[in-house]
Amino acid sequence: MEKTALNTMLQKNKQEHLLPYVAAMTEEQAGIFEAELSKIDFAALEAITEESPVRGTITPIEAYTLQRRALEKEENLRVGIEAIKSGRLATVMLAGGQGTRLGSDKPKGCYNVGITREYYLFEAHVEKLIETEKKYGVKLPLYIMTSEKNHEQTVAFFETHEYFGYGKENIGFFRQKSAPCTDFNRKLLMESTTRLASSPNGNGGWYVSLAESDCGKEMRERGIEWISLFGVDNPLQRFCCEEFIGASVRANASCAVKVVTKAYPEELMGVMCLEDGKPSMIAYAEMTDALRYATDENGNLLYTYGDILNMIFRVDELDRCMGAEMPIHIARKKIPYVDADGTAHSPTAPNGFKYEQFLFDAFRYMSSVFLFEVERSKEFAPIKNLTGADSVESARRMLTENGVTL
Repeated sequence: MEKTALNTMLQKNKQEHLLPYVAAMTEEQAGIFEAELSKIDFAALEAITEESPVRGTITPIEAYTLQRRALEKEENLRVGIEAIKSGRLATVMLAGGQGTRLGSDKPKGCYNVGITREYYLFEAHVEKLIETEKKYGVKLPLYIMTSEKNHEQTVAFFETHEYFGYGKENIGFFRQKSAPCTDFNRKLLMESTTRLASSPNGNGGWYVSLAESDCGKEMRERGIEWISLFGVDNPLQRFCCEEFIGASVRANASCAVKVVTKAYPEELMGVMCLEDGKPSMIAYAEMTDALRYATDENGNLLYTYGDILNMIFRVDELDRCMGAEMPIHIARKKIPYVDADGTAHSPTAPNGFKYEQFLFDAFRYMSSVFLFEVERSKEFAPIKNLTGADSVESARRMLTENGVTL
């Protein structure tokens, strides 16, 4: 595209502030920049509001409780082991984030949680795959979702550590799609004088990113029927869990979600619910006191099942729902940007919007969602901070309590 046409495109979409950047670009740079811009739906960008979506009628949701698990454990294990041995299960790790809040400039999965030895988050998860292989003689494929900002670092880290002994052929990487960042007036921000500022588009787009990648092609060639999805920041995740897999298959669930019971009403976690009779989630910020403290006749919290980002999906259901229109959420963030003259800015206060899709919005499109309660002391040690709750400190303590040598 010639610069004149590119300038016209910017003016048409009310992005005239980018004209000085274009003026300084080479023709090749302008062509690459135009390709970035062509992916943006400017009308949709303008229409997104900060207002919380109007929620339907919220009611409690039932879960497959620890008590029920105990009664049906043997049958769930049998079915789950059969599913693993069949080779029709793949695992997907969401690992697009950086370890910034942990004081690291590396991908979060590269964080070392060891004390007397090196023990990385990525390593903690690959260990579980190796354990499964030893028990059942099956190498479950692992597909890792990275982001534009951490892809090369992540791949290099696995290469340096020789894929932690699991084999390069069993681990694939695919990039999460990105969304442009804007200021509060919906004007696009620039990461450099030739490139738009962008950020990962949220975990809601994970399957589209997978399906359109080489990993997605390989997954279909393998004949994968179920995907075990999990987040990188919880080293206690049990994503090869035979009992969970078996219970999900037995329930013929489109989607199965591991949950923990909230420790107390004010705990900072989203909770599962029904919305107009369909499975959904209430983010912590959306919880009213009426919902937060609601109890049954025995004093038990009605909205108590918190999601720990460990799920199983049927691939055919994901394919069916892939074209569904997912809502876009916006958040005020501190977004570094560069002026047309090359001056870099690192804001100390929110200066713009990031645009994301959330995984839980997909629940409403699933034919069925099955909640599977787990013990938080054995499976929930998220690392979001250096100290305090959900931190490196708390995760190390829980890993030690679960027999992991650090």
